[in-house]
Amino acid sequence: MLAMAPEAKVYVAVGAPANRIVAVKADTLEVAPVAGALGRSSAGGLSLSVDGRRLLVTTLGADGAPGGGDDALELFALDDAVWPPAATPLASLLTGDNPVDVAFTRSEQWAVVSVQDEPEILLVDAGTLAIGNRTTGLPAGARPAQIA
Repeated sequence: MLAMAPEAKVYVAVGAPANRIVAVKADTLEVAPVAGALGRSSAGGLSLSVDGRRLLVTTLGADGAPGGGDDALELFALDDAVWPPAATPLASLLTGDNPVDVAFTRSEQWAVVSVQDEPEILLVDAGTLAIGNRTTGLPAGARPAQIA
């Protein structure tokens, strides 16, 4: 996964195989780990705000696998004034099993999260991570995945 922001100095990606979050300088393409991000488990989806200062990450629980009741959406503040950028955790929301992707809405007031094994799609306040709404009535066997 790669998250880019038009006004940002850096891009953010999940680096394999360690599932760590890395930053990529927009001008030189230098890569470095993002300090303070993803201390708990594997990352899935990423979304970076337009100014590059807020990062949303879907994570699996402490065991690094879907389920277990601790899969989450994490919100970080990014400081791109230093290299490598530092991430400060701001909020966390337990999502249900296997959140696979996240995207800021155009206004950046909300985020849309796909939770594959529930299955449901969450509309979440992007500042507080409070759930604003959730889908109901998805067909049996539905497995929501990427958010566009």
